Amino acid sequence: VDGRDPVEDYFRINKELAKYSEKLAAKRQILAANKIDLPLSADNVPRLKELAEREGLSFFGVSAATGEGLKELIAYLGQELPKIEDEPPTVYDVAKVYDADEDDDQVTITRNDAGDFIVANKNLHKLVAMTNFDNDEALRRFQYIWRLKGIDEQLKARGIKEGDTVHISDMEFTWQA
Repeated sequence: VDGRDPVEDYFRINKELAKYSEKLAAKRQILAANKIDLPLSADNVPRLKELAEREGLSFFGVSAATGEGLKELIAYLGQELPKIEDEPPTVYDVAKVYDADEDDDQVTITRNDAGDFIVANKNLHKLVAMTNFDNDEALRRFQYIWRLKGIDEQLKARGIKEGDTVHISDMEFTWQA
């Protein structure tokens, strides 16, 4: 829905998992693909099945919305979980503390020499990078978050007019009221 590639996501998640804990990354995995009821899944489910086969993983296509495939997944987990040996809890010497960056949600609107509006916001930059603007659902989600952050009102307060150019990250669009 949001334009990301689930196969790339699998590798990205496992890379992050290994950074966090090699022991955790070495544990047995299964691959469950959700939202198989959506039309876009027709392209991704076969690719994920192939990935699971290459990686030696059990694969389950499921839909939380319709319940499709959930009985099979739950039955499999019920069969496999008792086979896992208990391990003593991991004791960490150092606690990792993550401090939320208060500036992540700060929206800054400036203008360049051409009079274009430049919108800067760390979270919106990430959203732009993750959004497939050729996908209607992804575009609607982006617009929803844009409005939720009040950027329309901020641009209007800065004097934006129909036809003005707005930049955010590498994206450029023409303002329409």
